[in-house]
Amino acid sequence: MAIIILAPNLDGKMGEVRLAIPSTMLLTLVFLQQGVRENIPPLEYTTFLDKIYLFGFIAALSLFSIFVWASNLYDNQPVENHASISRKVDRVDTIFQVSTIVAAVGIFVWSLT
Repeated sequence: MAIIILAPNLDGKMGEVRLAIPSTMLLTLVFLQQGVRENIPPLEYTTFLDKIYLFGFIAALSLFSIFVWASNLYDNQPVENHASISRKVDRVDTIFQVSTIVAAVGIFVWSLT
């Protein structure tokens, strides 16, 4: 999850690198969840880990969507507009990071109750 939160700090012009991170995180989450399910008997209720994995899947998919949008934005605009596009992408990245942190804290608090 830390990687998902930190990934938007990469420069928006690094499209290929930025697109690889959420894909790798999704695969990692799938294999981690599979490992947990193999070692813990099935339960009838949603566990804290289930909530964390679901949140991770949603965050990684959202991050991938943002990175695709930013990559397309850079590719479809002339070089003269890249400075303004960079500011726009940075703003969206910051909003994503703050929202992800707030949501993670919310899920943690929700799971404690």
